[in-house]
Amino acid sequence: MFSSFIDIQKVGDHKLDHLQHESYMDRTEQCYKCGTTFIEESELYEHQIIHTLHKTYECSQCGEKLDKMFKLNEHYQKDHKGQKLYKCLECGKAYHSKSYLKEHQKTHVTGTPCVCSECGEGFTRNSDLTAHQQIHTEEKPHVCTECEKAVTRKRYLTIHQKSHTGEKPHVCGECGKAFIRKAHLKSHLRTHTGEKPCVCAHLKSYLRAHTGEKHYVCGECGKAFIQKQCLTAHQRFHTGEKSHVCDECGKAFIWKTALTDHQRTHTGEKPHVCGECGKAFNKNTALTVHQRTHTGEKPHVCGECEKAFIRKKEFADCQRIHTGEKTHECGECGKAFIKKTALTDHQRTHTGEKPYVCSECGNAFMEKTALTVHERTHTGEKSHVCGECGKTFNQKQCLIVHQRFHTRDKPHVCGKCGKAFIRKTALTDHQQT
Repeated sequence: MFSSFIDIQKVGDHKLDHLQHESYMDRTEQCYKCGTTFIEESELYEHQIIHTLHKTYECSQCGEKLDKMFKLNEHYQKDHKGQKLYKCLECGKAYHSKSYLKEHQKTHVTGTPCVCSECGEGFTRNSDLTAHQQIHTEEKPHVCTECEKAVTRKRYLTIHQKSHTGEKPHVCGECGKAFIRKAHLKSHLRTHTGEKPCVCAHLKSYLRAHTGEKHYVCGECGKAFIQKQCLTAHQRFHTGEKSHVCDECGKAFIWKTALTDHQRTHTGEKPHVCGECGKAFNKNTALTVHQRTHTGEKPHVCGECEKAFIRKKEFADCQRIHTGEKTHECGECGKAFIKKTALTDHQRTHTGEKPYVCSECGNAFMEKTALTVHERTHTGEKSHVCGECGKTFNQKQCLIVHQRFHTRDKPHVCGKCGKAFIRKTALTDHQQT
């Protein structure tokens, strides 16, 4: 007589009654193949699949056969995870999955299926074509809620948002340095391995550096660049866009590297240390210039007077002296100067500002050089020596005037009578008589 049950719990309790009954315990189901015994017929059936189907799940990587799907997944995770087993027979490039290999193989087939109607560039994927077409339409549908920056692809937005959260998920196993992008970690790892692979994009840029080929041209001024990112950064000079803003003082910059250098003025951090004297700098470029004081290197040579300079800025100032170009103009009176520092000093004649104060007597000056000269009146230092007679002076200008007594040079000439003088003050006195 069979009992029927509505409640599943009652079915379980009823089954337990059978299991506890001695006659039921004696009932067993035996596998005809290997002799293993089972109480439940369903368990026997599941077991016999092993013999009848004989390891139905085969690993596509190594050919090993397993009886259950979960065992196949465990095998793949344990023995093959991270391996790039799908290799392109055309170029040797390898991939993690078969689908990626198939996409890659399309690049070897002549003619690409997805072609841009605007410029004719071809793509293997329709998604890549769609993203590319946004360059022509200037459409940027993915907007950052934090800073409102817009990008063409969703994955670019995901990467960008990490710059706000500070998340750097890609960590170097060698030195512990972390990166926002996986590509940046891959590039960094090569500093440890010394590997220099012929990566297509980087190799092309490298070769252009030798050939001088510049594909990326600015539509505003016609200036050409080897790399696209250099053109993008350059265009900000025309648009005035400064997207990198300091959280501390609000100052904005075109380049992110310039912002990083600036932020160190707030933190006081000076990571670039001179190996020769231990002096530290907040910029790598400042360290490079400083190191020339030890090596004596002066790479910037003026073609006009052959004078050499450590700094490019000093070299540019020298060239303006020859050309007479005065690019720095005072907004108050219109007077122009060759050097920006000279303009800054001049502007103080309008504002009356005297930022350089003598610590000895409290006397203040507009120019730093004036303070330096004044301080020598306290120390008695006279560092400028005449090579002719040995007389010393605390100012270089005083030495120059003195040397004219030896050379008989009289540069200050009266425009009315032609009489010449050693000192400008003597000419002024003469003209007033």
